Amino acid sequence: MRTQSTVGEHFGAAGGVWSTETYSGQTTLIIFVVLLLLFWPACAGPFCCPCDTREIYTVDGVKRVPSGATVPVNDCCGNPCGGPAA
Repeated sequence: MRTQSTVGEHFGAAGGVWSTETYSGQTTLIIFVVLLLLFWPACAGPFCCPCDTREIYTVDGVKRVPSGATVPVNDCCGNPCGGPAA
């Protein structure tokens, strides 16, 4: 787990919290493709229970990954989907 001093220097905003969240990423997509090929009725399963996790830093409602990139509100598969957030 990261310390508060590292957070302030890295993101320029102290006072947030580090946490872990699940999301649909590469592992989830690989499982989806395997299920699609082997047993297509179960294709929705991986998206109901995403297999990927990432560490995020949340401050003032904005989520950031350790690299400093902002996680969009409409995050899908690690990339924004569906256009800009409304």
